[in-house]
Amino acid sequence: MKLFENAQDLAAAIGLELSERPPERPGFPVEADWGIRLSGQGQPGGMHRGGWLVTRAQPSPASEEGHLIAYEVNAQNARTGRCALLRTPWPYDLDNAELARVRAPGSWEPRGEQGEMNIDVLDGMLAGTRL
Repeated sequence: MKLFENAQDLAAAIGLELSERPPERPGFPVEADWGIRLSGQGQPGGMHRGGWLVTRAQPSPASEEGHLIAYEVNAQNARTGRCALLRTPWPYDLDNAELARVRAPGSWEPRGEQGEMNIDVLDGMLAGTRL
């Protein structure tokens, strides 16, 4: 996993342009959220506590290739600016397979007090090469 202080630096690293959004919600043209919030890297995790939101970023809806990233969010669900690049490239089929695997019963242990995985633990269990 590689951390970035802002979405602009992440965009430059993966070669994608940011879409036009409000400054408090930077993002890419096409994203597919995993629907989970992670603790770690200074964040407690869990709903209404701040954490990391994992998503697949890709250049277009038809693109097979993308990047697995995470946005740091605060307790009010606003993005703080800090981002993580978990895997690149991150193909569509691998995204679906890994999302199903990490959501399978028993795969999210240890979950911690708030029932959410730690981003560093997730980074260690994902397929593909660690950054």
